[in-house]
Amino acid sequence: MNKNPDIFRGTQLFSHKNNEALFYFNKIKVLNNQVRRIPSLLICNLVTNTSEVVKLDTIKRKCPQEVLLIISKYELAQEISCAIGDPYDISLKQEWVDKFISGQIRDEELEPTHLIKSIHGHLKNLVHLPKNVYHILSLWVYGTYFYSQFFYCPSLLIVGDNIDNKAELAKILKLFSLNGKYVRGIKAKDLLKLINHEGGTFIFDNPNTSKYTKRILLKILGNGHFSFSSYLGYYIYSPKVILNAPLYEQAARDNSIQISVSPETYSNSNYYEENQDKFSELSSLCCLSAMKHFQQLYEIYWGLPKSTNELYHPLVAIGKLVGGDYEKAFDDFYSVYQVV
Repeated sequence: MNKNPDIFRGTQLFSHKNNEALFYFNKIKVLNNQVRRIPSLLICNLVTNTSEVVKLDTIKRKCPQEVLLIISKYELAQEISCAIGDPYDISLKQEWVDKFISGQIRDEELEPTHLIKSIHGHLKNLVHLPKNVYHILSLWVYGTYFYSQFFYCPSLLIVGDNIDNKAELAKILKLFSLNGKYVRGIKAKDLLKLINHEGGTFIFDNPNTSKYTKRILLKILGNGHFSFSSYLGYYIYSPKVILNAPLYEQAARDNSIQISVSPETYSNSNYYEENQDKFSELSSLCCLSAMKHFQQLYEIYWGLPKSTNELYHPLVAIGKLVGGDYEKAFDDFYSVYQVV
């Protein structure tokens, strides 16, 4: 047994030394020919890049001091007794896990360039943005599926006067990013637990401003871009989207990519309705793609020259991974802000 096992926390784990990746998904029970998504009726599973499925809710401690292990290699941070998070927020769907295990997914469907272009296309159909911003957002969204292997993860700070457009962009990012979820009506201590236990992408739209919550949010939004950041014993590292949060923008600004929305109101509700299945497919394929390409991206990422702008290295690495317009667009975008 590995004396210092990697810890599975949240919903993903990449082990470079073992060339293994694990992603969380819910296996949905069917009772009386009806699909039940009630958390207590869901089976908590992991799928590995070697097509092995692990039932998390069967891993139990026999004594308080026992270390919980996944496939005898990776430490489970805590016992899992019910579904992690809202079942609808989990990006990897059982349907696509089943196809992956049975070999029904072609390699080209998991190619980073193919998926990033798909994200790009959906973004263009859903929101008006400057041309190069579509490239940056596409890279950022795809990067959320790898975030736990990065040293830093820049937040997105959405600015502009059009509140509806900011909300629309946040809604889109929730759909496409890894396990996207809104932070609304949640106590500060519960938010710390949520980031620590579930991970994924958090959308902070007009967050709470009470004195106690403000102190914790300043820590989360100011320091949560760094992989080893913690507060009150909880890990606070995750991808984050921030909007309508003037009290916190200054704390987050130096750790964020700033995206300005158009002043013109734009919404394409029909497109949402017509493409729900495609959105679900895309997020699942991004998870499976991350399991397939994490080593390749890891080598590019850790091979980048050290600089004062390492915050943006995830996007630099993904740009180099896919090349072409995306690598160039990233360089052009950041040359304007003089950060690369």
